[in-house]
Amino acid sequence: MDLLFVKVALAPLIILIATLIARRLGPRAGGFFIGLPTTALPFMPTMYLMLGLESAVVTATGAITGQLTCALFCIAYPRTGPRLGALSSMVAALAVAAVLGLATVALGAPMVVAGLALVVILAGLLTWPAVTGELTPARNRRWDLPLRMGMACVTVVTVSSLQPYLGTALAGAVASLPTILMVMCPAVHHAEGVGNAVELTRGTLTSIPATVVYLVSFVLLAPHVGMWWALAVSLVAIPITTVAVSRGPVLLREVVRFRRPLTTSGTSEPERSRPGPVLTQR
Repeated sequence: MDLLFVKVALAPLIILIATLIARRLGPRAGGFFIGLPTTALPFMPTMYLMLGLESAVVTATGAITGQLTCALFCIAYPRTGPRLGALSSMVAALAVAAVLGLATVALGAPMVVAGLALVVILAGLLTWPAVTGELTPARNRRWDLPLRMGMACVTVVTVSSLQPYLGTALAGAVASLPTILMVMCPAVHHAEGVGNAVELTRGTLTSIPATVVYLVSFVLLAPHVGMWWALAVSLVAIPITTVAVSRGPVLLREVVRFRRPLTTSGTSEPERSRPGPVLTQR
């Protein structure tokens, strides 16, 4: 019951902060906050204080699968959002993430899942679709934010209540569902348009690698150096990974551009085909 209380308390708090950031800095910034280890960071020390180091490590191991599920949701939503409504897009993206997340739970290899998550995220960022929906300013309705926070509480309680009645694999898949995104994406889609919802998922996808590296570092270090040293070192990995991910797709595109075949004159094919300046005879 204490752990459920922590989950229920964290979910609306994350919704509150993410919504305020999105209103101030834009939906991508709000999504970036959601993708950070906002849940795992306070939850793992709670597990350590209540049940010991082994439970904290097990929690972090399970959270790695959750990051892959969130990444799959973020990749699927921009491809369903422009075609479907707010709720239908969420259900479709959630179905894709849940099915593939269940398959990764069956693997039972968290380090493999972590590597797969990073590959999937990089591929998703490099192939991000162009969405026609325009970005619109967030409309500050009085009832909107309390409704989102209430929906987050209901979602967390519902998902947590289902876990004891499921098998081990299904319980793991349900535990890894992107509950915050399940609330935020349809809410933003309905209130502000598909463009803002897609930007929210892109911001989340950009920061998920930092959470993956944070969790992997903790799982590897905690049994050897203890809870607090592992936590401190893992936190240092977050900004380093964030900078690397923000530059990664750009550097890859630059490498592809510089590897274009050159003509005999030393210019690339696109540059050679450009028309030169037109000279007029005086």
